[in-house]
Amino acid sequence: MKIFFIILIVLLSLAIIIVSVSIGSIRKRGVGLWKGAKSVPEPSVGPSAVSPALAQAVEDSLVRRESLERVMALVRHRYEVSVADVEDMLGFSWAMSEEYLAELSARGLIESVGKTGRGEIFRVK
Repeated sequence: MKIFFIILIVLLSLAIIIVSVSIGSIRKRGVGLWKGAKSVPEPSVGPSAVSPALAQAVEDSLVRRESLERVMALVRHRYEVSVADVEDMLGFSWAMSEEYLAELSARGLIESVGKTGRGEIFRVK
């Protein structure tokens, strides 16, 4: 009688394993138990999950933010700076130095003092 119960338990265990494996493979293949069932795509993970254009945009925005932080740190350290100061001390081009100072000014973090144009001085508000 003990052998009968042992064999019954083993057979039930095998049946459970076979059913669970079958359900898993059905889900992976997208075969539904009803007509028209569709599988849900697996989420992408890893480097291929993000498009190259999006990755480049994120990297560019991080570089820009870091550059703005460097300019702001220079303004705080020197109290007053010109476009030429930012260009010389941080190594940015004249155009980028001017753009960063204009953006910080537009955000209300710094203000323009004195004349505008070449020689314009910026300081912390």
